[in-house]
Amino acid sequence: MEKINTDKFLKKIIIISIAVLIVAYIGTVLNFVRNIWDVIFPFVLGMAIAYILNLVMRFVEEKILGRIKTKWMDKIKRPISILISLVFVITIIALILYLVIPQMVNSIKIIVESFPKLVEDAYDWLQKHPKNEVINNFIAERLSEIQKNWQSHANNVWGFVKNNIGGVLGSTFDFINGVFGTFYTIFVTLIFAIYILSGKERLGKEFNSVIDTYLPEKHTKRIKYFISVMDEKFEAFIKGQVADAIIIGTLVYLTVLIAGMPYAVTIGIVVMVTAFIPMLGAYIGGAIGFIMIAAQNIQQGLLFILLLVIVQQLEGDLIYPRLIGNSIGLPGIWTFLAVIVGGAIAGPVGMLLFVPLSAGIYKIIEDDIERRKEKKKGNKFEIEEGKLTL
Repeated sequence: MEKINTDKFLKKIIIISIAVLIVAYIGTVLNFVRNIWDVIFPFVLGMAIAYILNLVMRFVEEKILGRIKTKWMDKIKRPISILISLVFVITIIALILYLVIPQMVNSIKIIVESFPKLVEDAYDWLQKHPKNEVINNFIAERLSEIQKNWQSHANNVWGFVKNNIGGVLGSTFDFINGVFGTFYTIFVTLIFAIYILSGKERLGKEFNSVIDTYLPEKHTKRIKYFISVMDEKFEAFIKGQVADAIIIGTLVYLTVLIAGMPYAVTIGIVVMVTAFIPMLGAYIGGAIGFIMIAAQNIQQGLLFILLLVIVQQLEGDLIYPRLIGNSIGLPGIWTFLAVIVGGAIAGPVGMLLFVPLSAGIYKIIEDDIERRKEKKKGNKFEIEEGKLTL
């Protein structure tokens, strides 16, 4: 008994000592963590890319090539599936960049050039439709200030961009080093992703073998359960967001086109890209579209907002649930909080990652509550391990 107490005491002393050292040398620790992250980043990115490619590869391997029942196809099915999935994903990314970048640049240019006119139109409208003189005068003063300072703000932004580009390109060595570093990261990432895909079943068996050997059974069961839940939620989220972005972007494009409003292609693509941000994305793209249209015609801009709300509700209530279903299983309020918290912590990437992560945690908590309820009733409730889809 005394030995056990001594062991516990020593463990506490060691933990406290480590914590004190970390706090005392926090700068050194953070630098060490950054250096480690720089080394492992290509491999982490490779695992993420392998996960996404696996969604495409599994479909090709099972639904298309799996129908060809021959020995030679069994041997070459995996490399062909990897190649097809790589070509497919790279083509989609290249196509999106080819369409999106010029349209995004165009939208920024239109907003910068047209915003002063939009402010002037709003100012004139307030003068022609007086309802509350005090409020109107206050708004008119603010609009006047914005209009006066807009060009200086635009020049500052443009100067910031030019200075930063100049700073990057000013040092030839740094520029070349950055290019080679980027190519190195891409090369290592893709090679690592291909290795994972080519031997994913073997890696899965080795992982299971390691945790089964070194961890107690109850811990291995929980780890496998956690991984399977996260896999389910991330896969559902990726499929859902891609489908949602394509659908809402197409519907907005058609709506703007049919209504005879300008910039239908640009607004459709902007909304499609921003729609990858859950809940808020389509409205962010809609706000950009409103500014672009309202700069030409304020009435059409207001009509666009009305049509966007209708389209968003139609797509969210009728089309999206039938096509994807509520497979992610996270209530709207928690999705909204996940987007806000994720954005505050890690920007746009955090907005994307925190939603499926929160959905997985929500599912785990749900199951734990159910388990505890059944335990109070005297019933046995076992955690299902689930199965990681390889």
